[in-house]
Amino acid sequence: MKRSGLLLLQLATLLLGWGLAFLPSAAAAAKAPAFELPQSGRIRFAISRDDLDFVVGRATHTWRREGKTYTLTSVTETTGIAALFKKAQVIQKSEGEITAAGLKPLEFHTVRNGVAAEAASFDWARGQLHYSGGRQAPLSPGAQDVLSVFYQLGRRLPTGRIEVMVATGKKFERYRFEVLGEERLKLAFGAQRVLHLKSVGDDGESTEVWLGVDLRGLPLKIRYTDHHGESFVQVADQLEFDDNGFARKR
Repeated sequence: MKRSGLLLLQLATLLLGWGLAFLPSAAAAAKAPAFELPQSGRIRFAISRDDLDFVVGRATHTWRREGKTYTLTSVTETTGIAALFKKAQVIQKSEGEITAAGLKPLEFHTVRNGVAAEAASFDWARGQLHYSGGRQAPLSPGAQDVLSVFYQLGRRLPTGRIEVMVATGKKFERYRFEVLGEERLKLAFGAQRVLHLKSVGDDGESTEVWLGVDLRGLPLKIRYTDHHGESFVQVADQLEFDDNGFARKR
């Protein structure tokens, strides 16, 4: 399972995409309360390198539900000193349906510095994933894209390993998320209980996500580490959604 397609930092190199099909282990399939994606909301993340003590970028996720459909948008860009060396912006957009099983993406698009980049189209009727370069692959049930995956993971917090097929504008491959346990995460808007998940690829690259246990399973921290050990982390510093106005940066 190669990780070199992960949206590592969505920024400096900028952003690779992915999506997935959920194949929970028996333990992970144990019943847990399901969270509904709030009607609308926004999460702002500060992005930094693990070995540097300053912010190199910002990412903002916004979403809106309308009936049985959703739209998720991510805007990531370099800031401060990093922007002086390489100014970059990546916009990602996921659109799809909301079903009893959660988010069901239909279209995913990426724009890098104003230029259309990788994209994926989910043809559920024919069971085919179409992606950049005119390629296609059999579409697994539950497939997600780079944005919807984090919100789908948090819909029903897993209790054991979850295997996912990852579709990007470039690839379609399997990820295996392990549950590392519940932690307490200090954030700008207060300490939060989070569930820590981690997936490590055969090449050593990894993705980690911390999901808010008391905040609808929303992603509050994400870390990407490449096979060289270079690691970028994005941590929420602002969060607001339609039925939770308290979680804002003070």
